[in-house]
Amino acid sequence: MSKRVDTERINLVSMLMIVLAFAACYISAVVVLTPKLYDVSIGSKASHNIIAPRTVVNAAATQALRDAAAKEVQIVYKLDESLVNKYSENAAVFFQNVNSLRQEAQALRSAYSGSRLRPTGELSVSEWQLVVSAAELQEMMQRFTVPVSADEGWWLLHVEENEILRFQEAVLPKLLNVLQSGVEERMLSAKKAALIHELNSTELSEILKNIGQKVLQECLLPTFVEDREATAHARASAAAAVAPVEIRRGDIIVREGDAVTKEQYAILNSLSLVADGKANYRLQIGILIFIIIAFSAFLAYMAIYRRHVLANNKNMLIVAVSIILTMALSVLLNSVDYRISPALIGVMMVALLVEERTAMAVNIVLSFCIGLFSKDSSGSILGFDSMVMTATMLLGGQVAIYLLHRHHRRGTIIAAGLFSGIAAACMHIAIYLIIHIKLSELLIAAAWVLGSNAVCAVLVVGSLSLWENLFDIATSARLNELSNANHPLLRQLMTEAPGTYRHSMWTAALAESAAEAIDADSQLARVGAYYHDVGKLRRPLYFKENQKPNENIHDTMPPQESASVIISHQKDGVALLNKHKLPSAVAQIAFEHHGTTLAAYFYHKAMEADGGKAPLQKNFRYPGVRPSTKESAIVFLADSCEAAVRALDNPTRETVESTVASVIRNKIDDGQLSASPLNFREISTIQQSFLRTFNGLLHDRIPYPKIGEA
Repeated sequence: MSKRVDTERINLVSMLMIVLAFAACYISAVVVLTPKLYDVSIGSKASHNIIAPRTVVNAAATQALRDAAAKEVQIVYKLDESLVNKYSENAAVFFQNVNSLRQEAQALRSAYSGSRLRPTGELSVSEWQLVVSAAELQEMMQRFTVPVSADEGWWLLHVEENEILRFQEAVLPKLLNVLQSGVEERMLSAKKAALIHELNSTELSEILKNIGQKVLQECLLPTFVEDREATAHARASAAAAVAPVEIRRGDIIVREGDAVTKEQYAILNSLSLVADGKANYRLQIGILIFIIIAFSAFLAYMAIYRRHVLANNKNMLIVAVSIILTMALSVLLNSVDYRISPALIGVMMVALLVEERTAMAVNIVLSFCIGLFSKDSSGSILGFDSMVMTATMLLGGQVAIYLLHRHHRRGTIIAAGLFSGIAAACMHIAIYLIIHIKLSELLIAAAWVLGSNAVCAVLVVGSLSLWENLFDIATSARLNELSNANHPLLRQLMTEAPGTYRHSMWTAALAESAAEAIDADSQLARVGAYYHDVGKLRRPLYFKENQKPNENIHDTMPPQESASVIISHQKDGVALLNKHKLPSAVAQIAFEHHGTTLAAYFYHKAMEADGGKAPLQKNFRYPGVRPSTKESAIVFLADSCEAAVRALDNPTRETVESTVASVIRNKIDDGQLSASPLNFREISTIQQSFLRTFNGLLHDRIPYPKIGEA
C-alpha cells in the first residue's frame, strides 16, 4: 500500500549534501593542520611577528642550562675498602712492631754482661742505652710503618707493659672505627683533630702522645675516592632534571624587524615554518584519503541500513548542516584548546531532528574527523592525545544518543549532555591514569571535556526551537510541549468544544497505542490526534458531539450546505494550526485525517430529499488527500473507529469488534489507505490494538447508589 518515491532524484540531492559535509571536514582539517610558512633565513629581518603554532623545545637554550646544571654537581665519592684495609693494617702493624721491638730488646738485656744494670724491673732510658746501641735500635725500628726517633724508641723500651697497652687502646680502636666509617678529604683535618684531642686528654706520657699523633698522621688518610660512574650519572640526572626551555604555542619566536638568529632559525625549522617553495602535498593527500575512508563508511552504512533517511532531502540537509556547523566550530575552538570539542552539538542535532541511528553514524564521522586535528601543544598529528579525544568523543556521543532515546524533553537534553560529559571525562581520567599523567593535568583535561559537553547540550537546547522552525521538524521535545493541556488550542477546544475535546483524547489514546504496536512514532500520532479536529472550533455547535440532546442545527439546513460546513473543518484546522505555528507533520495529520472519504450521512440525506436520486459525490467528499504516513493513517482509522463506536447505543465487546472491523474494511475498500506505507499485517495489528484500547475505555462501571438509598 506504500507509495512509490522517485529515489533517484532524491539520492542526487542527498549525495550533494554528503559532498558538502565531506568538503567541510576536509577543509577544516587542512586549515588546522597546515602551518603558515615564512620566507626567512639566518640574518634576514622578519617582516612581522612570527608566532609559534605549537609548543616546541628550544634545544640550544635547554642544552646550555643542562650543561650548567651538570657542572654544578659535586664529585661523587665511594668508600675504597682496599684503602681502609691498608691504613688499618699499617696502624695494627705499627703496634705489633712496637711489641716486637720490646721483645728483642729484652733478649739483648738478658745477654748483657755489664754490672751497671738493676737486676729486675723496668730499666731507665740511660740503662737501655747501655743495653741497646743507637745502631741496634735504628735497625730494629726500620720495620716501623710510622717514623719514630731514637729517643722515642728508647722511651718505648722504658715504659711499662701496661702503659703500652693503654697507649694502643687510646689510638688503634678509635683509628680503625674512623677508617671503617669512611674519611673524606674535606673532613680529614677535622677528624684528625678530634682524635688527637682525645689522645691528648689521656694520662699518657707526652712522648707516647707524640708517637700517637704520628700514628694518626700517617695512618688516618682519606678512604673515599671519586666514583666516576656515579658522578657521571649524577651529572646526567641533574641535566635531565632541567625542564626543557619551551616556546609555547602563541609565543613570539621572532619579533617584527629583528634579524633571525641561528638559534631562532633552528626553531623555525623544527616547526616546519620555513618556506621552501614546495606545497605539503603529502599532508593534503593523507587528509583527503582519511576523510574519504570515513565518509565512504558513513555512506555505505546509510545506503544499506538507513536508506529511507538517505532518500529524504530534509534529513540529509540537517545531517550536512550539523556536520558543517560542528566542523566550523571545531576549527575556531581548536585554537583555544584541543580538548574543547563541539562534536556533541552535531550528534545531538541529528539525534533530535532526524533519528538516533543516523546520529550514531554521524558521531563516528565527527569523532574521527575532529580527532584528526585534536593535537596537544606539542602539535603531533594523530598522536596519543588525538586518539584519546577520538575515544572520548565516541563514548560521549553514544551516551548522549542513548539517553535521548524517546526522551527528548529539554531537561533530558541537558542531562544527556551532562552525563555524556561525565562519561567522556571518566574515559579521559582512566587513560591518563594508565600512562601516569600528573594529577593536575588529568583534572584539567577532564574539566575541559566535561565542561565542553555540558555547554554543547545547553547550546542545543537554546537553539533547538530555531532548528525546529527552520527545518519544520516535529521533534520529541516540541511534541512533548504540544501535549501540554495548557496549550491555547487545547484549552480553547476544552472550553468551546468539550465534546470534540473528549473525542480527540479518545482518538489520541487509540492512535498512541496502535503506533507503539507497529513501531511508528507514537508521540506524533498522539499529538496529531489531539489537534486533528481543531478546525471544529470555527463552528463547534455544528458537530454532533458538541450539541445538546434533541438539538441538531443540521435539521434546518440543506444536506449539501451541512456537508460543506462539516467538510470545511478540515481546511479550517490546517489554517488554525499554521497560524499557531505547529509542525507541518501535525498539520499534515489534520489535513489527511478524513482522506477523500464521503460525508455519508448528508449524502444519503440529500439522496432521500431528492427522491432517491444520487447527488454528485464530489460535493460530499472531503477535498483533502489520502493518508501518506503511518501516523496519519493511524489517526485516520482511530478517528473513524472512535466516532463509530461512540455512536453505538449499548456497546459490547462483540459490537465493538464488528464495528471496528467494518470501519477498517470500508476504508480499505474505498482506497483510503492506498497512499500510506501500512501493510496488511500492520493494519491487523492496529485493529487489535484498537480493540484492546476500547476494552479499557468502555469497561463496565459500578452504579453508585444515590444519597439516602444506602
